Amino acid sequence: MMWSVGALLELMDRARLEDHMKSNHLHLDLPECTRGPNDSIFDYRVDENGFKRGS
Repeated sequence: MMWSVGALLELMDRARLEDHMKSNHLHLDLPECTRGPNDSIFDYRVDENGFKRGS
């Protein structure tokens, strides 16, 4: 869902959506962003093994 909605948003709005989802919907299985302050869930993709950082 995040990637479908996020595709329609500008970068700043994606960050706001990500913050909202991480703060208010803790039950969601979202990737952990560990590569720094500019790392975003939108930098990851889902495959059969789980989340994988895109190239």
